[in-house]
Amino acid sequence: MDDLADLAGEYFVSIAALGGAAYKMEINLAQFYRRHLAPTLGGSHLSLLAGFDLPTDAKRQAIASLDWWYAPMAAGAAQADAAAHARVVRDREDAERAVEEALRGNPRRLASFHRLLADAQHLVPIREEQVAELTIAWPVMRRAVQRIGAELVERGVIGEAEDVFFLTRDEVMDGIGPAAGRIRIDARPRRALRDQQAKLVPPLVVGRLSPMLRRMIEGFQRTLGAQPSAQAIVSGTPASAGRATGTVRVIRGPDEFDQLQDGEILVAPMTAPAWTPLFRQAAAVVTDVGSPAAHASIIAREFGIPAVVGCGDATARLRNGMRVTVDGATGNVEPA
Repeated sequence: MDDLADLAGEYFVSIAALGGAAYKMEINLAQFYRRHLAPTLGGSHLSLLAGFDLPTDAKRQAIASLDWWYAPMAAGAAQADAAAHARVVRDREDAERAVEEALRGNPRRLASFHRLLADAQHLVPIREEQVAELTIAWPVMRRAVQRIGAELVERGVIGEAEDVFFLTRDEVMDGIGPAAGRIRIDARPRRALRDQQAKLVPPLVVGRLSPMLRRMIEGFQRTLGAQPSAQAIVSGTPASAGRATGTVRVIRGPDEFDQLQDGEILVAPMTAPAWTPLFRQAAAVVTDVGSPAAHASIIAREFGIPAVVGCGDATARLRNGMRVTVDGATGNVEPA
């Protein structure tokens, strides 16, 4: 378990590096589009970064969270509608042809576009593949923890095997050691505390951003198409173009997946591969955290639904039953 966890930690470094690269490549493409293409073609770069891989069932596992306590979910019902995805592909191809035509008279600028587009498109599918690769050992590690939990139950240390997820490493080692018979741990208060804290919405930033860093972040969002609105309940980073109106459904974890109804607006802290089936039901997606390289952004584009990510506190401001309109091109969520 320790070896697998160490390897996952090392691999996470590559995820961070490639995620940063993907974000930068998209910003470069977005800057080029806004400067040279938006005045004549309108729209944004977002349609150029969709229509690659049809979202399908996970081949190995579909994790809902990096927390091992959440069991990897069985594959099923995740596949996107083939006809709908075909429309996304056609939209991308049409957008590429429109750019080719617009830049035909400027071969140098067209070559620059080809280079920027190739870089950005190359990283999109790799970024999503990395999530499954990072968590390839999760089912094995979880079964190992559960086996230790069963042993601790037999020794009278805890009441049920899943309580092991609420123990510290030292407590586990003591529990399976010579002193096991003298140790009793009641995990119920820890479970209750976790349930309570899971409802909190952490701030995106602790402390104050320097003026320069704040200008950089705001500049990145504007480059990606963000247009803050005074009417918006929440605003964030434009992640998948389009507009959709529907009823808000806040989903905080796998135990609430069955609450989402067809055509509702999925609002979540973040999403992971196990969340993918929900994108087929949702009219749009809004998340507290995330970037254009996040799972929610990539999958929403492939399903052809609007998405706004990195809103900070969407799960706190948006409540179940509210009627809102999500504009994935401007990054705003407004009352309907």
